[in-house]
This record gives sequence, C-alpha cells and structure tokens, in this order.
Amino acid sequence: MKKILFPTDFSATAENAIRYVLQFCDRLEGSIQLLNVVPPEYEPADIPLTTTAVTQDRIDNARNHSKNFLEQGLAQLQVNHNFQSVPDVISNIELGLPVSTIAEIADRDDIDLIVMGTQGQHSRLERFFGSVSAGVIDKSHIPVLVVPEGAEFSQVNKLAIAIDLKESDPWEIYLASSLAGKDLQHVDCVHVRLDDKDDKTEIDIDQLKAFYKANPQPFTMDFHHVSGENIHSALNAFVEDQEPDVLVMVGPHLPAFKKLFLKSETKQMAYHSKVPLLVLK
Repeated sequence: MKKILFPTDFSATAENAIRYVLQFCDRLEGSIQLLNVVPPEYEPADIPLTTTAVTQDRIDNARNHSKNFLEQGLAQLQVNHNFQSVPDVISNIELGLPVSTIAEIADRDDIDLIVMGTQGQHSRLERFFGSVSAGVIDKSHIPVLVVPEGAEFSQVNKLAIAIDLKESDPWEIYLASSLAGKDLQHVDCVHVRLDDKDDKTEIDIDQLKAFYKANPQPFTMDFHHVSGENIHSALNAFVEDQEPDVLVMVGPHLPAFKKLFLKSETKQMAYHSKVPLLVLK
C-alpha cells in the first residue's frame, strides 16, 4: 500500500486537490495523511518565545478545519464517485515552518508520495502556499505530485515522462509507472532539445528504444524528440498535443549552476502545467 502525504492550507485550491487525491488514492489502493502545518506565534522580544495560548488556539482551529475539510471532500465525491474502498485517512497537525516540516514528516513517516495543490505564479496563493509547493519540490527527497487549480481526476492511463537521455532513465520510468498505479496503459518518453544549447547526452534515444524492446513492459511506449526555447514551453506544447493524464519530470542531482537552472524550469512547470505534474527525486 502506498502512503501519501497531503499537506493542506484548507484553501479553494486545496479543496480541489483533496478531491483529486482521494480518487487517486482509491485507484492506487493507498492511505492518506492529511497534514496542516501551523507556524508558531512569537512574543515580541529580543529572544523569540512561542506564544503558547495563541499557538494552541490556532492548532485547535486547524484540527476542526481538518475534520470539516475531509468530511466535505468525501461528501462531494460520494455523490458522483463510487469508491472501490474509501481510502484510510489520518489527520495530523504539526507546529513548525511549512517546507521543512513537510519534508521532515515525509521522511519520518516513510511517505511514498507527497501531493500538493497549486495555482499560477502570479496568484495570491503563490505568495504563500504556492511558494511552499516550490520549496517542497526543492527540498524533499520524496516524489511530489503537484495538482493544478481546477484539475479534475482521471484514471492515470497515460504518462508523459520528460527524459534526460541518461543511464538512470529506465529507473525513473519504472518509478513513475509504479506510482501511476494499475490503470497505466501507455508511456510517452519525451526529450527536449533547447534551441540555443548543445544537446550532450549519456545515451541516445535509439539505445533506450532497444532496451525496452529487449525488456517489454506491461504498457506500450513511444519515444519523442521535441525542440523549444525553454523546457516548460516545449513540454506544455507536447502535453497539449498528446494529452497525458500526468506529466513527469525529474529533480536531478547536478552541479550547482545546472541544478539551479533545471530547478527553475521545474518550478515553472509546477505553476504552468495544465495537467498534474509528478516530480521524481
């Protein structure tokens, strides 16, 4: 059983994301931890001291919000969705800073996947929770599924995976397919060539095709080259053309400058992707 962590701020975007994650978890046959992180209140002093009464009041309010939030999400779904089995859900309220606390809880509780909602980068939510989504993508060692505002759940029949043409690609394809669940039927592997960059890769796409010809999978596969000025616009164009249910990108472990560049591309995809974005680590 997959263990899913769903951090929430109880916003309208989170209301949509909880409906998505409940249905996703139903198909994945997983369990959900609903997490709300309450930042501590401090006394105005030279040495910050937690304001216990105010902080406890916020924790109590968060606990009530969490219960109502989950009940509302389930009630809305049960009208139109027949659960195979209602997912196991536990609610957790933690005191701390959102990004570091989410990453720590995910490691502590052996979470398989973090699911978060987000809006576009110029929205109010980006200034708070959207920035938390980007921070978790950067800091967590665990895969993160980002659900864009308004995304409706559909069975994950088709994945698009952005590949780097590296020797690690087969492992990343395996990890993405295992997180997609039992409905997966097809995987599109897409490599982006940037117009102004030399395309130096560890392997070529024909080698990857040959590997999967010798090692057939329980789903069909296609391999694509696309070009563009930047990664996120090229991938969004590919998504519009191929209509996958989820887009997959990898958070690579690279030298600092290249890693910073690719992080910014991943953040742009998190804000602008028209389908849920799965970021592997």
